[in-house]
Amino acid sequence: MKKSISRFVAMGLCTTMLSFAPMFTAPAFAEDGEMVVSKVLSGHAYVPEGTDIEVEFNQTISSKEVQEGDRISMKLVSNLIINDVIVAPAGTKIVAKITKAKKASSFGRGGKLEFKITSFKTLNNVEVPLEFSRTVKGGKDTGAYVATYVTIVGGFFMKGKNVTIEKGTRFTAIVAQDIDLNVSVRDLPYAMKSNN
Repeated sequence: MKKSISRFVAMGLCTTMLSFAPMFTAPAFAEDGEMVVSKVLSGHAYVPEGTDIEVEFNQTISSKEVQEGDRISMKLVSNLIINDVIVAPAGTKIVAKITKAKKASSFGRGGKLEFKITSFKTLNNVEVPLEFSRTVKGGKDTGAYVATYVTIVGGFFMKGKNVTIEKGTRFTAIVAQDIDLNVSVRDLPYAMKSNN
C-alpha cells in the first residue's frame, strides 16, 4: 500500500514538473563537471556561448585623435545564422568604444589604444553581449635612448609613433553566454522576417 502511494506521489510530481518545464531553465555542465544553469527557455532558439563573431571597423582611428569613451563605428562582417535563419544580417551595428587612449609623446614614447567590443542586437531586438578587448601600442623611437646627451638634449624632439587602426580592419569577438532569442525554434523564421 505504501509503495503504491509513493509511486502515485512520484508520478504526480513528475507530471507537474513536466507541465511547468518551459518555465524553468535547463541545466548544463561545464568542462570541469560543475553544473551551469542556462538561461534559455526550453524549446527556444538561442545564440550559443562561444560563437565567433567577425567584426569590421567602419572608420580609421588613431591614438592621436580619439579619447577615452569615444564610440567606434563597427559592423558585423557576415550574416549570423541560427537554425538556417538570419538573426543578424551583415552590416549590423556593433557597439564598441575606446577604453584608453594615449598620444605618442617625447623621448620616443609610442601611442596607445585600448578598445572594447561590447554587443550587437538581433533583428528582433535581443542584445547579444560580446567578449573582446584589445590593447595596441605604437612603436618607440629607440634613437632617443642611444646616449644620455641625446636623451636630454634631443629626446624632446624624438616623438614615438601613434597607433592607427585602418578602416576595414577585422577582429573576432566571442558571444559571452547563451542568449535566448525570446522565440521558439518553430516561430524563429516568422519573428526575424517580421522584424526585418
